[in-house]
Amino acid sequence: MALKFISGNPRVLLGRVPEVEGVAAFTFAAWVRIDNLNADGVIVMRGNTFDDTAPWVLYRDEVAYASSRQNTFAAHVRTNVGQIRIESAAGASNDTAWHHVALVFEAGVAGGLRMVVDGVVDPYAASTVGHTSVVTNTAGVHLGFDSVSSSFQGAMADVAICNAAIPTSDIARLAAKYSALAVPSVRDSLIVYHDLIRGVNRPGIGGVATTAGTFAHEAHPPLRFPSSPLLSTSSAHTLVRGPWRGERGLTLASAAAAGELFIPGAARGAVHSIGEDHP
Repeated sequence: MALKFISGNPRVLLGRVPEVEGVAAFTFAAWVRIDNLNADGVIVMRGNTFDDTAPWVLYRDEVAYASSRQNTFAAHVRTNVGQIRIESAAGASNDTAWHHVALVFEAGVAGGLRMVVDGVVDPYAASTVGHTSVVTNTAGVHLGFDSVSSSFQGAMADVAICNAAIPTSDIARLAAKYSALAVPSVRDSLIVYHDLIRGVNRPGIGGVATTAGTFAHEAHPPLRFPSSPLLSTSSAHTLVRGPWRGERGLTLASAAAAGELFIPGAARGAVHSIGEDHP
């Protein structure tokens, strides 16, 4: 399943996401399906103003501002030096089918700001030589946008934000229908993750997300998920992610120290399972 953005300027509010403020690299990746082929539509953005002052934004662009190419994906990122803008090849967003879209920022290299559409690097990348980081900005990050003229109309699934420049070969694996949890370089650098199978936070990595506007669910091509549990620990909790349902499962267990896992009924902790059957 996927999350369909319907009306009321629908958006998923991801919070501040401080892990990608002022960084030298980040990646946004998601499955995206566009309904309105006659308008712009913000896919993801940090900030509340859809213009050149936005810290970073990825959107569908009906007519590209700089190149005049039509039906493109476009993005711009503000760095410690200034704004960098890219506009994809014409026709990259010219149908209502599902596409995997990734935006990668990598400071200090040729082609450092680039898009990867359906696993292929778009030819219109931009150099980041001389740029050392994205700007530090505390504005929130959101999927969709609170504007009638630029709201997102369509659906999204398997949304990931990473604090690293994910290699194109691994983004191609995402486009080959591997979940972000099944590709090690993506999984190990996840800052935000929502599969959007049954809404937000099911499960979620990062801060708790909220929504505004009207949403529904729709079918999405099945993804490949890990075949064995994935374990991570901290001083606060132990997190086990694994295939306890057809697409995803999650178990949270409280712990007093790193690496400790307490079973239900233990005096110092309890186990909480979150999941559902999903064919």
